[in-house]
Amino acid sequence: MQDNSKNLSHEQSAISACVENSYNNMHDATMKLVISPDQVLQYIKRLKRNSSLGIDGICGEFLINGMSDALSSHLSYFYSCILSFNCIPMVFKTSVATNYRPIIVSSIFLSSLS
Repeated sequence: MQDNSKNLSHEQSAISACVENSYNNMHDATMKLVISPDQVLQYIKRLKRNSSLGIDGICGEFLINGMSDALSSHLSYFYSCILSFNCIPMVFKTSVATNYRPIIVSSIFLSSLS
């Protein structure tokens, strides 16, 4: 990683240090609940191919076709953080009600946490 500290103002350096410290504390924290990559792969395999796009523009077929060890390991860490720290990103809390029928369109990633 490049050292850009020479180009940062005092305030920017303080913010950078705070973010780095928070990341290190969270990264080193013991996970309370761990979702394994195998659990993520099992969930992806159960997704419907013909599901509609979520609010984020991602459907089940995208995850099925993109299924890999790299994807499952990143998603397992992501879900473990969400469940361990009890913090759901705001983007996942966003949904849209359609006018055609009474359904809620939300992210496929949120439905997988259910």
